Amino acid sequence: MNRKIIMTAIALALFLLATPLVSAAPLKEKKNDKFEDFHVDFVANVFTWLSGEHEFSPSMDKVNRLTIDGPETFISYDITVGGNTYHQGVDFIYTGHFEYVFYDVTAWLVIPNVIPPYVWPSESRALHLTVDYEYEFLPASGIEGTIQLRAISNQRGWMTINSLAGTGDLQNVQIKATASGEEVPPLYFATHDGWVTGWPE
Repeated sequence: MNRKIIMTAIALALFLLATPLVSAAPLKEKKNDKFEDFHVDFVANVFTWLSGEHEFSPSMDKVNRLTIDGPETFISYDITVGGNTYHQGVDFIYTGHFEYVFYDVTAWLVIPNVIPPYVWPSESRALHLTVDYEYEFLPASGIEGTIQLRAISNQRGWMTINSLAGTGDLQNVQIKATASGEEVPPLYFATHDGWVTGWPE
């Protein structure tokens, strides 16, 4: 009898201890003052991508898979975080590598005296783009360190950008953004918009 009473008391005590945890209101999202707007503006020459290394599989006449890859370069590139804007070549160095993968190419973009055949597909079943890149900040920026990012795009043209790793002042920085762009041959104008957290003050 005493054993039943003791077991019941223990069970009741455990229930009472657990009740505040179960009935507690869900945690509200905390406002983090370190979350800031992240914005990029850049201008590139489209021949940056057209002049990449081409790998045809199984052959140039029957292309089940075409890979075009190479280093990325820009005419101008600006990063804005909160109220601060950083300029390529002054505040940071950009280093990046792109890889386009086209599947089942059936037609080619041809512009006489500008773009010959077998340089850029005009029709394919699918397209995948990955860009791995890094910002290395210079003393003029007031920031010390680097941050690596990856941009991924699919056939529908949606591109997402995520930070991968940082060093120095950027060690704990997280960036998430999406991209949009417009081609005005031979130039390509693009923006990245999203948020950043942990950016150094």
